[in-house]
Amino acid sequence: MHEPTSFVSLLWVITLAVLVPLTLNRFKWLRVPIIVGEILAGIAFGKSGLNLIHNDPALNVMSAFGFSFLMFLAGMEIDFSMMSFGGGGRRGWKENPVALSLLLFAGTLLLAALITLGMAYVGLVSRWTTMALILSTTSLGVVVPVLKEKNLSVGVYGQTLLLSALVADFATMFLITIEATVLASGLTTDVLLVSILFLAFFAFYRSGTVITRWEPLQRAVSELADSTAQIRVRGALALMLVFVALSEKLGAEVILGAFLAGAVVTLLYAHRSEDLYRKLEAIGFGFFIPVFFITVGTGFDLAALVSDREAIYLFLGLLVAAYLVKLIPSLILVPGFSWRKAVSGGLLLSSRLTLIIAAAAIGLRLGVINTTTNSAIILIAIVTCTISPALFSTALERTAEPEEMHPVLIAGGDRVAILLARRLSFRSVPTTLLQRSPVRVEKLRSKGFNTVHCNLLDEEAWEKANVEQSRAVVVATEDDNLNLKVVKFLKTTLGVDRILAWVHDPGNLSRFEELGVMAVNPLINGSAVLDMLIHTPDTYHILAQARQDKAVVEVRLLTPKFIGKTLRKVQLPGDVLVLSIRHEGEMFIPHGDTVLHRGDCLTLLGNTDLVEQASAIIGATDCDDVFADSYPSHQFYLGEHPFFGE
Repeated sequence: MHEPTSFVSLLWVITLAVLVPLTLNRFKWLRVPIIVGEILAGIAFGKSGLNLIHNDPALNVMSAFGFSFLMFLAGMEIDFSMMSFGGGGRRGWKENPVALSLLLFAGTLLLAALITLGMAYVGLVSRWTTMALILSTTSLGVVVPVLKEKNLSVGVYGQTLLLSALVADFATMFLITIEATVLASGLTTDVLLVSILFLAFFAFYRSGTVITRWEPLQRAVSELADSTAQIRVRGALALMLVFVALSEKLGAEVILGAFLAGAVVTLLYAHRSEDLYRKLEAIGFGFFIPVFFITVGTGFDLAALVSDREAIYLFLGLLVAAYLVKLIPSLILVPGFSWRKAVSGGLLLSSRLTLIIAAAAIGLRLGVINTTTNSAIILIAIVTCTISPALFSTALERTAEPEEMHPVLIAGGDRVAILLARRLSFRSVPTTLLQRSPVRVEKLRSKGFNTVHCNLLDEEAWEKANVEQSRAVVVATEDDNLNLKVVKFLKTTLGVDRILAWVHDPGNLSRFEELGVMAVNPLINGSAVLDMLIHTPDTYHILAQARQDKAVVEVRLLTPKFIGKTLRKVQLPGDVLVLSIRHEGEMFIPHGDTVLHRGDCLTLLGNTDLVEQASAIIGATDCDDVFADSYPSHQFYLGEHPFFGE
């Protein structure tokens, strides 16, 4: 007969899962991540402490499912838009996030291999390849919130760190799966079976994009999405288990299958994944994932680590190596950024948590690392994910330079260009006028304008003007044909897509529209402005900022505490109102129950000083990607909100 299943240990685990967040919230000054608190609670109540939690079938099943769920949510965290970096076709490798992230990982893996080879030579580790992969991991779950809290995730530097963490996580996950397959089955054709997982990934994605467009299915899913059926949640969980079961059948590790399943869900529900992710996150972090981390702590053998001098040497050696393998390769960031940012980035990328623990668990199961080494690795995860974000903040702030606003470049020096430059200067936006006439250049400089004398079709001149880092380029010469040539040059040669054009002749608008450029014509847009003055004069004065005491700004939502909250729960100072929200390219008028999402662009209206305070609270970052998700140019000048809206 089978022994009856006991739920006592599971009860202890769930009780700790409730108490740990409450305790850490009470003592916020500790700044300990909840996951670390869960591991420490497991240590205190496991075999290294009170020994109240024991391995039993119910707990083992819940823990294994939590492990898979964690990797599944990690796959859903992938932002595939990070794979595209706009018009940086001419950006060198020094400022190319994709190239830098690949170089960083290659350097990390090479250095980790050299260090672990030396550790294997002196007898500290038994299998250097496994330990090299373990040291090459990075915690994407730590890197993402830290960068968003610092408002760094939208720049080239932040994207480089984000993509580096993603590459490290995915590459090590794949390589660990390959090595585990080799250790379990040997170097046979079974290794090639892992590729079936990727074939399944593409098959589910391609078929899913077709099936999800089927109208009867769309209607059924919409009807059942928020009822007791929760059909999207059920479908996502079913997909996760398909990939996990397929991984087991192929002899691969479940971490890769679960991760790929999460990526499929993100791709299929790119525009609706936020709500689905919140529901799955509630299931995972509300129950299954804490079970996994607490049981990790219960298996921590503190006595073996403390009593063995060699184990202490192993921990110290691995801790030093964990930082060296990230800090030294991060020096390749120096040419594109600075020494401060390079070192700070290396410190942040040294954070390790979920994947290093998962990799250690796999190594322990396969017998390539022992319990003492596993305990040392868990302790490294606790230490690095606790102190690395603090070291990153300290290194970044101690010698911090004020971040410059992205400049606006204006090609031309006629009245429109000068008036625009003057208005931008009132808003403290750095502006550069590019002008062909040396006489006009001197005149503009004498009036205080930052002006550059150059040929508007000269590639080197635009690069010196820092066109790649510009917020926008305005082409406003007195000649439409020249404007068109400059626009084509910027689009094709320099890869710039943040372009506004001033078009004198309405008949030329279609020529600019074909290039995907936002075009403004004084005749068409002027009549629209006059219409606004007739029917809604106050709106015009506010939007045109003719009233000095009122301001309208667009702000990117980055503050973590507002993400997922309804608008009514966001307390903004004074009379500040949210006029509109742009989410994934779609603009709408919000109401109190509107849920805010990460990266939303909020249009704020109110007293100038209060709007500045609200901007700092929300994110203090301009929505400078308006060109990426705006409507076509003919809607720009013929739509309901010409000149001022998209």
